[in-house]
This record gives sequence, C-alpha cells and structure tokens, in this order.
Amino acid sequence: FAWRPAIWWLVVIVFFGMFGTWFTRRREWAAFALGLAAICAAGALAIQVRSPADTGSTLLPLGDGEKVLVTGHVTTDGTVLQEGHGETRQTLDVETENLAVENRTVSVRSGLRIGIYGKESAGESGEDTPAASMHIFQYGERLRFPAKLYAPRNFRNPGAFDYAGFLADKGIAALGSAKAAEVELLPGFAGRRTELWRVRIRRSLTRKIQALWSTEQAALVGAILLGDESFLGRSLK
Repeated sequence: FAWRPAIWWLVVIVFFGMFGTWFTRRREWAAFALGLAAICAAGALAIQVRSPADTGSTLLPLGDGEKVLVTGHVTTDGTVLQEGHGETRQTLDVETENLAVENRTVSVRSGLRIGIYGKESAGESGEDTPAASMHIFQYGERLRFPAKLYAPRNFRNPGAFDYAGFLADKGIAALGSAKAAEVELLPGFAGRRTELWRVRIRRSLTRKIQALWSTEQAALVGAILLGDESFLGRSLK
C-alpha cells in the first residue's frame, strides 16, 4: 500500500545495514532495531519487484469459450449456497496446475474462482433434500474437472464496485463453473502447512459459532469476528 520507487528501498536497506554494523559494538539494541528495519525494507522491495499475478492473458485464450480440463488445488474452502429450482452451488478458489485443451496439456499457475453446481436429490419420503453428497472442498485438496473459463466483468455504471479489480487483488484471473458430478478428487496435498493450520482453526471457530447461535445470529457474529460474509443473506446485509 505504501508504494515507493524500488531504488529508494534499496538505498534504505544499504544505509540501515551500514549503520546497524557500525552500532554492533556500541549499542546492541540500536543495531538490532536497524537490522529489523533492513529486513522490513527488504520485504517491501521483494513485494514491489515481484512478478504480477496472471491477469488471464495466458489462461483465458486457452479455453476460447470451450470446456477445458482443469487440474489444480483448492486455495479457499468451498462455501455452499442453496439456489432455487432444486440446485445447490458451492463456490471455491483454485490455483491451476495445468490445463488440458484438445490434445495438449499446458502448465499454467493462476487463480480461478469456480462455481460447482449440483442438483438436490429426493429422499425416502419423496421430499427434496439438499445435495448432501456434494463434497465440501477444503484447502490443499487437489481436483480435476472440466470447466468453461471467462474473464470477470464489471458493470458499466459509474462508481460501480470494481469486481474485476477485487478479484485481481486476490490473484483470481478467471471465473468458471463445473458440475459436481464431474469433479474428480485427486490424491495428495498442495499448499503450505502453516496456511492449512490457519484454515483449520478458522473452520473450527466457524463451526463453534454456528453451534452457539441461531442461523442469522451466527452469520452476523461470523462476519463481525472472522470477516466471513458467505452466510450473510441480502436482507441481513
């Protein structure tokens, strides 16, 4: 958020390092503080000079409106929403590993936001029940599924929410949809173990909140405490 020319960060790192070295035998606390400051500046430099996330220039032309076979892993746990007409939808974020198009496979690492759709099934009583058979996908799970990919678009209204920019900040280059019956769960885990533990703690807190409060209250408490707006209905928002 505090953008500065890369050369500024480089100069700051050099000066902090020099003065930190000079203070090593005089004032250890000052040398330690300057060392930490140099590390922070190095982090800011690394963030600023890193390669930009794939904005879809590589990803989207591969599909060209046709279905592509996506292999990737989950980066954000799935959220299940009840749709109308006996349909259940699960939304999750996926980082691609490769895409199979016609007779070729291309290695592409980019973010996707996928909507997985499943039909409600009739129970023994004859009444429709939610698609309980739909697996709730979790962080690190590897998937393979056919999907149509398309670019996020904004409304043309002046001052409207920049949805495409919002997704780009999260590393999401394209949107897609798939049928629950066509999603294949692959063996193995992909991701960082530290992030896995963070996701598990957040998941546990969400379940506890849902157990302690009624549906609407739990949705509100989850949004306030965890920033999770996935269970907030339009009227509650």
